[in-house]
Amino acid sequence: MLALRVAIEPVVDPDFWWHLAYGNWILAHFRLPPHDLFTYTVANHKYVDHEWLIQVIYSVVYNHLGLAGISILMGLVTFLAFPYIYKTCKLYNANPLVTGCIMLLVVLDVLPVIGPRPQMISFALGSVLIYWISAFIVRDNHYVYAIPFLIIPWANLHPGFEITYAFLIAGIAALIIDGFLYPSAQHANFQKAKILGIILIASIIFALINPYGPSLLLNPFYTLMGKAQQNFIQEWASPNFHLLIMRPLEATILLGIGAFVLRRQSAYNVLMFVGTLVLTLESVRQQEFFALASAPVLAFGYSSYADRLIANLNARLGRNRNLSVPVRTVFSLLSVLTVSVACLYGIYANLARQSYLTQKVYPLGAVQFIESHPNIKGHMFNSYGFGGYLSYSLSRYPDHKVFIYGEATVMGGKLLRQYAAVVYLQPQWQQILKKYNVNYMILQSYSALANVMQIMPHWHVVYRDSTATILVRST
Repeated sequence: MLALRVAIEPVVDPDFWWHLAYGNWILAHFRLPPHDLFTYTVANHKYVDHEWLIQVIYSVVYNHLGLAGISILMGLVTFLAFPYIYKTCKLYNANPLVTGCIMLLVVLDVLPVIGPRPQMISFALGSVLIYWISAFIVRDNHYVYAIPFLIIPWANLHPGFEITYAFLIAGIAALIIDGFLYPSAQHANFQKAKILGIILIASIIFALINPYGPSLLLNPFYTLMGKAQQNFIQEWASPNFHLLIMRPLEATILLGIGAFVLRRQSAYNVLMFVGTLVLTLESVRQQEFFALASAPVLAFGYSSYADRLIANLNARLGRNRNLSVPVRTVFSLLSVLTVSVACLYGIYANLARQSYLTQKVYPLGAVQFIESHPNIKGHMFNSYGFGGYLSYSLSRYPDHKVFIYGEATVMGGKLLRQYAAVVYLQPQWQQILKKYNVNYMILQSYSALANVMQIMPHWHVVYRDSTATILVRST
């Protein structure tokens, strides 16, 4: 219930709105966009829409249930991960108390990225994937045969499906290593490695069942190799351990090291832990995969010690101190009921904040002002965080294309660097505005650029509220 309470969050992601705008366009035209639709800066850039299916789902849900429907849908998708995390821990005979603590730690680990956003699909399906592969390696279960079929929807929902190949390669490598370390099980391990190899090839082939073919498989690599995104977009940067919200990640790393010291881990757990940790240290956006990979490591490392500790405590306290079965049952039911009511109220209170947060985060007033003043037109310069909402809300006005929005792959490194040069007031910032013939700007009111532009000649403020400021260049 706590996981569900945390998973169902109001919509505050700036990217949501351009996803919704593309979903509306796809349903209106019954085809996929061939190029960027919302900017005048990179309008000719080809758009491989690797999230087209979730965009269509967003459009349907939003048009019928509003933002609350989006929050609940993505919250339930996120929550799907936790039963599979639990099942993965149980593969290693995890102590119930340790499992509960791990689940709580995973919740805290994903707080920086959790919310109604497409990457939660990869978090949920990643948990399924890890369970299936672990069950195959540890218990010889054959859920892994379903992986290629899982790839078909995943590849059309979110580019995080590519992690499947890394997890399968880790499984193959682990089985080969275990085959050499334990000669008695070498044949069985090599046979399992061969099966995972076939599944890997099948998963690559099945991923081609998408509207773009091989282009969809290659597109995520352009994102990963984009240095401009890492330098400018916060969630693509390395984690900042000075922030309080990153303390759970720090604790997970330290506890993981402790688990390796306490018990010898399987080769698969080692490769998964180290591999996802490297990804996370490169980009905090990958943190959810590290949270998933660390769960079985912690479960296996600490459960036997927790079992002995609890057994010693029971021996010292004595069994005669235990409550009767009816009393324990009533106490458990009351505890579950209390926690459930508290979490459901928390979800309701959280969703009730949506209207307030929408007005605080997105430039609603600025859009209304633009709509009521048709004389404001030409080339816009906008804050990056406003780009998604402006793309959606002004999409029916061809004179109001945005400068930039959150689809960094389409925007490209060059535009991201130019945008950064302007907002950080680097030496060439005014030349960039002249190059794009910017006539008006919609900026975050608290930004340094908004403050500087107010004292620039030929620029004057025509609208300002606590969220956004509109400046127009005098002709």
